[in-house]
Amino acid sequence: MPRSRTSAIARTIAVVALLGLAGGVLGGVLTGVLFSGIVFVNGGWHDFSLRTLGSIIAFASGFGAAYGVVLGPLLGWTLMRRVPLGRAIGETALLAACGVEIAMVNVLPMPFGVLWLPVVLAGAGALRLRYVYREKAGPVVGLSSGH
Repeated sequence: MPRSRTSAIARTIAVVALLGLAGGVLGGVLTGVLFSGIVFVNGGWHDFSLRTLGSIIAFASGFGAAYGVVLGPLLGWTLMRRVPLGRAIGETALLAACGVEIAMVNVLPMPFGVLWLPVVLAGAGALRLRYVYREKAGPVVGLSSGH
């Protein structure tokens, strides 16, 4: 393979890996923080031992991280090519984390609630970002005004 093609493939693999890493870390952290906030606001920390509560938060964070690892590169390469990287990762990760929280707190039927709601919310956020950052149609070149 020519050197430029090899370096292009290496760059693509690096971008996919970094998108997955960023999505996984951010998804796990956001889900853990959101779940901790929900438990704190509802006074649920009195109902569990510290070890059990930590396990529950780690479980929620694991879901967020798993979704981030998969959805980060997938949405980044398919729907959000022109979106700034920070907004693409941050907004979709936050929406997916909210989907995990809504599904877990409202005890949607397992596993379907936890499986589809984060994907739907992150996908909706990605579509919104794609719409906001779409290429604006410029004036058509070569057409006269008819005067």
